Amino acid sequence: MKIRFFTLAITCIAVQVLTAQSPYSPYGCLHEKAEEMKADKVAFVTERVGFTTNEAALFWIQYNEFETEMKKLKAIERATKQSLTKDSDEKDYAKVLKVMSDIEKKRFELKTRYFEKYKKILSSEKLFLYYQAEKEYRRFLLDKIAQKGTGKGLPTECMKNKNSR
Repeated sequence: MKIRFFTLAITCIAVQVLTAQSPYSPYGCLHEKAEEMKADKVAFVTERVGFTTNEAALFWIQYNEFETEMKKLKAIERATKQSLTKDSDEKDYAKVLKVMSDIEKKRFELKTRYFEKYKKILSSEKLFLYYQAEKEYRRFLLDKIAQKGTGKGLPTECMKNKNSR
């Protein structure tokens, strides 16, 4: 079961990486939007916190490592949940719940480890401002989505690009 799970998890990660990099992928535009949003977030947070050039360079390197590790955990969690089928029994659900619980512990440990790394780069005030800016940015995105409507489906620019391929 463990070998099958890890094989499934690795396959899912590989497929996501490969499809996200293809310019003809149906997700290509979404990947572009994600990169655009990431750049917007960096600018938003950097401006709100008031990073110096040195702080920004050091912080964003650590932050990107953190995000990469969090994405790996999310991919494992997604693959684990998708391993459940209509034929899954109580033992299968128990195993999935155990993995999900372990992932939550790993997320907490990861957040704690990177909090310590951030403290070595930023003053307590700037670290506090960073966490506030993170929350503000999430609210900003939700407001932006609400203004555009439901936020479902591909943005219209993506549909135009997709149809022209």
